[in-house]
Amino acid sequence: MNNPVDITNIIYQQLVSSYKTSRKKLINNSLLFTLFTIIKNERYKLLTSQTIDEQSMNPDLFHELVKTERIRKIDEGPDSPYILTLLAIMELESQTLGITANSLLKFLDNEFLDFQVGVKPLKSPEKVILFSLITMRNFSEVNAMDLNSLENCQNWMELIENDILPFLYETKAIPSKSIFDRNTGHEHPMAFTLRRMNDLGVKTHQVYVAANKSRYFLDVDGQDPRTASEILKYVFSKIFNQGLSYVVFQKVQLFLKTTLFDKGPLFHTTNQMSDRSWDLIIDKALEKLVLDQ
Repeated sequence: MNNPVDITNIIYQQLVSSYKTSRKKLINNSLLFTLFTIIKNERYKLLTSQTIDEQSMNPDLFHELVKTERIRKIDEGPDSPYILTLLAIMELESQTLGITANSLLKFLDNEFLDFQVGVKPLKSPEKVILFSLITMRNFSEVNAMDLNSLENCQNWMELIENDILPFLYETKAIPSKSIFDRNTGHEHPMAFTLRRMNDLGVKTHQVYVAANKSRYFLDVDGQDPRTASEILKYVFSKIFNQGLSYVVFQKVQLFLKTTLFDKGPLFHTTNQMSDRSWDLIIDKALEKLVLDQ
């Protein structure tokens, strides 16, 4: 086998098979498009799962692959393995899928520069996370959802599965009682879910904040009570699709207070977020949402 394209095609097919085995479907059947959407660590693991051994290949063929930039070293180390490049992947998919420079640029434009995503409705996992942050009053970085430990991840996941999901399903805010992907490798499903909510900041006009070191919160604390109430009313409107009946309002009000009282000590080391003033702000936000219908 002396054709560089044949060699790269074998590696490409192995990468596709590896991704499909451990993850979901490729975006538009394209490995190239998919690589742009997964996180850096996952992308690294995938590409390095199929490396090229210089010693097992015809020297002329190997040097041709390097010269044409179809393969390259993963880093500058002397024993660094060679991996397939995006150039090689695009060369193959241009033949099999008809991908061109224009179609790639259009995909990247839609994926990373289309801020119309801000007007799109929330997905169920996004609603669940926002409602969870309100329930535990994660309204600043000091009181953020902290997923830096396995214990914290597990506590949050149990809260969501045992309390949040059933409640939002009962109130018809979401169509299913399940949001977690169980096929997440070594990463906890809770952390996996949060790390992939790349659009939620835009969809909430930056009320939702993904801070450094796996910390997540709603940027509400520090506002005057009226502004804080308006912000939360806006978030509630996204969760409950603009509307809230009086019956559901009463259920939400009771759920938020009882769940914070029962489960709050797992997530807060102080009682700052159980301050009565937040009850009034949250109640006012819910009342406004009911009255505005």
